[in-house]
Amino acid sequence: MMRLVKKTQIDRKLLINQTKALLAKRKYNDCFELLADDMKKNPHLPEPHNLMGILLEEKGDHLLAMKHFRVALDLDPTYLPAEYNLEHYGSFSPSGHCAYDKKDCLHHHSSLGVANRLFLRH
Repeated sequence: MMRLVKKTQIDRKLLINQTKALLAKRKYNDCFELLADDMKKNPHLPEPHNLMGILLEEKGDHLLAMKHFRVALDLDPTYLPAEYNLEHYGSFSPSGHCAYDKKDCLHHHSSLGVANRLFLRH
């Protein structure tokens, strides 16, 4: 069982890194295909929806991006990157960076609360 958990964590990190690389190169169609495929293979995981939200924000489709962030939170209500991105992109003038994973939430100074910030450090 531990091996399966580690493989899933590695797969998630790989997906995040591939998404970052494709977005940096503005290869939006390739990124969309990668994330759509991952959603089909892993319909229960929040990461591909959070990443799809980031892609859609990059492309200017704010409403659909927000829906994907909400789906990620529905799949895992404790998934902080989606919560962060909902707040970040939901503001009138987003500043700073988006959250690809929970490390990107560490410097987030919002209403996440002390308990959640302490959780992030572990």
